[in-house]
Amino acid sequence: MFGKHPNKKVITAYIDGELPEAKAAAVGRHLATCATCGAMARAQARAVELLRSSCPAASPIEWSEPEPEPEPELDVLTGGSDRHTRHTRHTRLNGMILALSICGLFLFLYGMQSLLVNLAGKTGSRTAAEVLFLAEEHENLVDYFNIISIGSSDDSMPDDWAGR
Repeated sequence: MFGKHPNKKVITAYIDGELPEAKAAAVGRHLATCATCGAMARAQARAVELLRSSCPAASPIEWSEPEPEPEPELDVLTGGSDRHTRHTRHTRLNGMILALSICGLFLFLYGMQSLLVNLAGKTGSRTAAEVLFLAEEHENLVDYFNIISIGSSDDSMPDDWAGR
């Protein structure tokens, strides 16, 4: 098949087993008959063999997908992870404290406003007659309690208290 000697690339491909069968058979016949090409092929085969033995081929690296990190156990009642549950719990607690503080502030302000309006309304809207009547009732109550505390009889009560 060959009118001349095969080049080094063809001999290297033959040694590595990369030639098609028909061409590999023709090169093999030529190397068996030609001493120069056969010696070159044997020398090249020894060099390849020495290279392979001096640096053993590492096993091919198998790339695999990294194993996913195990997910934390989900809390059945809350439906979330432990970290999510703690975050939600703190958020809810802070929100509740804020809402209760605002409600308390409004109740305090409403109570103070009502108290101030009632105080201002009672003292400012009473007439002089009402103030005198309240003062007189107050004096009558003081007299009544003084009589009871001394231990007097019922006939010592003022006449205007007899009907009560």
